[in-house]
Amino acid sequence: MPIPAKLVKQGVTDMVRISDARMSGTAYGTVVLHASPEAAAGGNLALVESGDMIELDVERRRLHLEVDDAELARRRARWTPPEAPMSRGT
Repeated sequence: MPIPAKLVKQGVTDMVRISDARMSGTAYGTVVLHASPEAAAGGNLALVESGDMIELDVERRRLHLEVDDAELARRRARWTPPEAPMSRGT
């Protein structure tokens, strides 16, 4: 998960990346992986929108989306699961 080119052009050299995915050891910087619940299952990661603040507290092992419960409920009500990339198999 490299830093987006748009940000690199602005001089950003590191940023926290948060994902429910796996990745190889080729990335650098601060990365939080295997975030759960997973976005594809409709967890809070699926409900993140541009401009949302996310608190990362490494010492306390805490990752918190700073969006109130009422707003999360509104977002969850309009969320639809992504289409599966394959119709069968693993």
